[in-house]
Amino acid sequence: MLEIKELEASYSDKDIKVLKGINLNIKPNTITAIIGPNGSGKSTLLKCITGLLKISRGKVKYKGENIENLPTYFIVKKGISYVPQGRHIFPSMTVKENLEIGGYLIRSNKKLLEERLKKVFEIFPVLNNENILSKKSTFLSGGEQQLVLLARSLMIAREEMNKPDLILLDEPSLGLQPTTIKKVYDYIKKIKELKNPNDEPSAVVLVDQNVTMALSISDYFYVLNDGKIVYEGEPKNININELKKAYFQI
Repeated sequence: MLEIKELEASYSDKDIKVLKGINLNIKPNTITAIIGPNGSGKSTLLKCITGLLKISRGKVKYKGENIENLPTYFIVKKGISYVPQGRHIFPSMTVKENLEIGGYLIRSNKKLLEERLKKVFEIFPVLNNENILSKKSTFLSGGEQQLVLLARSLMIAREEMNKPDLILLDEPSLGLQPTTIKKVYDYIKKIKELKNPNDEPSAVVLVDQNVTMALSISDYFYVLNDGKIVYEGEPKNININELKKAYFQI
């Protein structure tokens, strides 16, 4: 679904490279965790995939098509949704308004917008409550805000789709209580199982500092350190000593 080859990037022409030859492959119907210490380049990688940061070298292929350095709105239309680090909701708007903004690609089709909201509520029934939907987003708890972000990410798709095919999540557990983190991760597992009308399954790329939780729901993982992939594999086959060595560079 997504293939990255020899990707390099920095935040300006004079900056030291943040990403140094990244190679990875994201398959359909999987959750892929990207873990690593702070400053290793995880968020930068997601920004490169979504066109928010220019790639200086390398290729990003989505469903066989080169998308590197394309405008972000074009990449979104291809079926990629991005939930950045931090709770980027519109605080003065209600929960429903925040969700509807996610459906901006179909905003002229009110019927389809309502149908997509119904599908989102099937995954997030806790949001299908008038008291919640009418509440200003600024008054939500951290966990509720994160659920709204996840739900809104599913609204971002073209008319012929009912959800994005690839969803990128950056630190979804940041600042949440342990019990809330578990709930958020349960919803992430549900997202992976969603399919479009053409029966294509979704894929999720998960960046999170909560290594234990990220690995617990992932089908594959990459360890990113100092801008390079230093260890990868399936969580069921993980070697703890090798993981620690890669993560802490010891």
